[in-house]
Amino acid sequence: MAPQRNPHPPLRWFADRADGKLSSPRIARLDAHLAGGCAACAVRDAALLRTIAALKAGPLPEPPAALRRTAARLHTRARVAAMFDAARRVVATLVHDGLASPAMALRAAPGDERRMLWAMDHWEIDACLVTGARGADLLGQVVPLDDAGGDAIAGELAARLGSRTRKERLAEDGRFTFRDLGPGVWTIEGRIGATAFTLPPLVVERAG
Repeated sequence: MAPQRNPHPPLRWFADRADGKLSSPRIARLDAHLAGGCAACAVRDAALLRTIAALKAGPLPEPPAALRRTAARLHTRARVAAMFDAARRVVATLVHDGLASPAMALRAAPGDERRMLWAMDHWEIDACLVTGARGADLLGQVVPLDDAGGDAIAGELAARLGSRTRKERLAEDGRFTFRDLGPGVWTIEGRIGATAFTLPPLVVERAG
């Protein structure tokens, strides 16, 4: 079963609307969501507007020295924790594995097709593995789970087999292609925005 879509608009929509940078379709979606009675998003919206109003009101009182030291210590601790979090690599979950031809389960033949869907963090990777005479082509697209789309997707994927590495940059719509992957167990790694990820091992069988 695929992960549930996040029902709440992204936080950046609230900030972009306050700055006058949110598109009209997203403003309509955000207003409709708030009008539907989402208490969590109403609190988030009100808190953001209060913060903006306080910043625009003028210089704030100087906080006590002890409070500044505490804030600096917590900030440093948070930065260290963020560095460790950034070093972790998300492992994608295979949520669908469809075999278009029974032959793939035994011995791959040219033209056999295998469709797969992985999920990780805020993304899905919809891919198709098609076998050929020299190996297999991996065709896929990265799709965001928590946004309606419209923004270009920035990222890069790498396919590794032993010491061999193939790299491909994502197109703006999230599409990617690896041609002629030879037989073996391939590791697909990549980064989408700030998210680094690894797919489960991908087996390419020798065409026969």
